Amino acid sequence: MFAGFALFGVEVGVAMAGLTLAAIVVAAALDKNDGTIEIATPGPGVPSGVLVVTLAAIEKPRVAGVVAAIGDPSRPQSGDRGPLLVAPARSRLLDRWTGDLDRARFESQRLLTVSLATMAAAGIRAEGRVRDGE
Repeated sequence: MFAGFALFGVEVGVAMAGLTLAAIVVAAALDKNDGTIEIATPGPGVPSGVLVVTLAAIEKPRVAGVVAAIGDPSRPQSGDRGPLLVAPARSRLLDRWTGDLDRARFESQRLLTVSLATMAAAGIRAEGRVRDGE
Protein backbone atom coordinates (compact mmCIF):
# COMPACT_ATOMS: atom_id res chain seq x y z
CA MET A 1 0.00 0.00 0.00
CA PHE A 2 2.75 2.45 0.94
CA ALA A 3 4.86 1.34 -1.98
CA GLY A 4 1.87 1.93 -4.27
CA PHE A 5 1.58 5.50 -3.00
CA ALA A 6 5.31 6.14 -3.24
CA LEU A 7 6.03 4.47 -6.59
CA PHE A 8 2.83 4.68 -8.61
CA GLY A 9 0.81 7.57 -7.20
CA VAL A 10 -2.37 8.17 -5.28
CA GLU A 11 -4.70 6.09 -7.46
CA VAL A 12 -2.67 2.90 -7.15
CA GLY A 13 -2.11 3.48 -3.43
CA VAL A 14 -5.82 3.92 -2.79
CA ALA A 15 -6.62 0.81 -4.83
CA MET A 16 -4.08 -1.22 -2.87
CA ALA A 17 -5.47 0.12 0.41
CA GLY A 18 -8.98 -0.93 -0.65
CA LEU A 19 -7.80 -4.41 -1.57
CA THR A 20 -5.99 -4.71 1.76
CA LEU A 21 -9.09 -3.67 3.66
CA ALA A 22 -11.25 -6.11 1.69
CA ALA A 23 -8.79 -8.94 2.44
CA ILE A 24 -8.88 -8.13 6.17
CA VAL A 25 -12.69 -8.09 6.22
CA VAL A 26 -12.89 -11.42 4.35
CA ALA A 27 -10.31 -13.03 6.64
CA ALA A 28 -12.20 -11.82 9.74
CA ALA A 29 -15.52 -13.09 8.37
CA LEU A 30 -14.10 -16.53 7.54
CA ASP A 31 -12.32 -16.97 10.87
CA LYS A 32 -14.23 -19.40 13.07
CA ASN A 33 -13.05 -20.04 16.58
CA ASP A 34 -15.26 -22.72 18.07
CA GLY A 35 -12.99 -23.42 21.02
CA THR A 36 -14.18 -23.00 24.55
CA ILE A 37 -12.86 -20.31 26.83
CA GLU A 38 -11.20 -21.73 29.91
CA ILE A 39 -11.46 -19.89 33.20
CA ALA A 40 -8.93 -20.58 35.91
CA THR A 41 -10.31 -21.40 39.32
CA PRO A 42 -8.88 -19.33 42.17
CA GLY A 43 -6.77 -21.01 44.82
CA PRO A 44 -7.91 -21.57 48.39
CA GLY A 45 -6.33 -18.36 49.74
CA VAL A 46 -7.64 -16.04 47.05
CA PRO A 47 -10.60 -13.91 48.13
CA SER A 48 -13.44 -13.76 45.66
CA GLY A 49 -15.84 -10.93 45.20
CA VAL A 50 -17.15 -8.50 42.70
CA LEU A 51 -16.17 -4.99 41.67
CA VAL A 52 -19.14 -2.69 41.15
CA VAL A 53 -18.69 0.63 39.38
CA THR A 54 -21.60 2.70 40.61
CA LEU A 55 -22.78 5.39 38.22
CA ALA A 56 -26.05 5.80 40.11
CA ALA A 57 -26.90 5.25 43.74
CA ILE A 58 -28.06 1.79 44.77
CA GLU A 59 -31.19 2.72 46.69
CA LYS A 60 -33.25 -0.49 46.67
CA PRO A 61 -32.41 -3.41 48.96
CA ARG A 62 -33.46 -5.82 46.24
CA VAL A 63 -30.83 -4.37 43.89
CA ALA A 64 -28.27 -4.64 46.68
CA GLY A 65 -29.18 -8.32 47.03
CA VAL A 66 -28.70 -8.87 43.31
CA VAL A 67 -25.29 -7.19 43.46
CA ALA A 68 -24.29 -9.46 46.34
CA ALA A 69 -25.60 -12.54 44.52
CA ILE A 70 -23.49 -11.71 41.46
CA GLY A 71 -20.43 -12.40 43.60
CA ASP A 72 -19.03 -15.90 43.67
CA PRO A 73 -21.91 -18.00 45.06
CA SER A 74 -19.82 -21.17 44.86
CA ARG A 75 -17.58 -20.00 47.72
CA PRO A 76 -19.89 -18.81 50.51
CA GLN A 77 -17.59 -20.18 53.20
CA SER A 78 -14.57 -18.10 52.14
CA GLY A 79 -15.38 -15.14 54.38
CA ASP A 80 -15.11 -12.58 51.62
CA ARG A 81 -15.13 -8.89 52.30
CA GLY A 82 -18.11 -8.47 50.02
CA PRO A 83 -18.47 -6.35 46.93
CA LEU A 84 -16.19 -3.38 46.35
CA LEU A 85 -18.15 -0.35 45.16
CA VAL A 86 -16.20 2.23 43.18
CA ALA A 87 -17.81 5.58 42.42
CA PRO A 88 -15.96 7.50 39.70
CA ALA A 89 -15.92 11.27 40.04
CA ARG A 90 -17.59 12.24 36.79
CA SER A 91 -16.77 15.82 35.96
CA ARG A 92 -17.27 18.15 33.05
CA LEU A 93 -14.49 18.88 30.58
CA LEU A 94 -14.06 22.45 31.80
CA ASP A 95 -13.79 21.25 35.41
CA ARG A 96 -11.04 18.82 34.44
CA TRP A 97 -9.14 21.52 32.59
CA THR A 98 -9.29 23.86 35.56
CA GLY A 99 -8.67 21.13 38.13
CA ASP A 100 -11.96 21.86 39.93
CA LEU A 101 -13.06 18.33 40.77
CA ASP A 102 -14.52 19.06 44.21
CA ARG A 103 -18.15 19.07 43.05
CA ALA A 104 -17.73 15.78 41.14
CA ARG A 105 -15.97 14.12 44.08
CA PHE A 106 -18.67 15.33 46.50
CA GLU A 107 -21.43 13.93 44.27
CA SER A 108 -19.57 10.62 43.97
CA GLN A 109 -19.14 10.48 47.74
CA ARG A 110 -22.88 11.09 48.22
CA LEU A 111 -23.72 8.39 45.68
CA LEU A 112 -21.33 5.96 47.36
CA THR A 113 -22.66 6.72 50.85
CA VAL A 114 -26.25 6.04 49.78
CA SER A 115 -25.19 2.81 48.05
CA LEU A 116 -23.20 1.54 51.03
CA ALA A 117 -26.03 2.41 53.42
CA THR A 118 -28.46 0.44 51.24
CA MET A 119 -26.08 -2.51 51.15
CA ALA A 120 -25.71 -2.38 54.95
CA ALA A 121 -29.49 -2.16 55.43
CA ALA A 122 -29.84 -5.29 53.30
CA GLY A 123 -27.29 -7.06 55.52
CA ILE A 124 -24.53 -7.04 52.93
CA ARG A 125 -21.03 -6.15 53.98
CA ALA A 126 -19.39 -3.99 51.30
CA GLU A 127 -16.51 -1.57 50.86
CA GLY A 128 -16.43 1.60 48.83
CA ARG A 129 -13.99 3.97 47.17
CA VAL A 130 -14.29 7.26 45.31
CA ARG A 131 -11.90 7.52 42.39
CA ASP A 132 -11.29 9.98 39.60
CA GLY A 133 -13.31 9.40 36.46
CA GLU A 134 -10.28 8.10 34.61
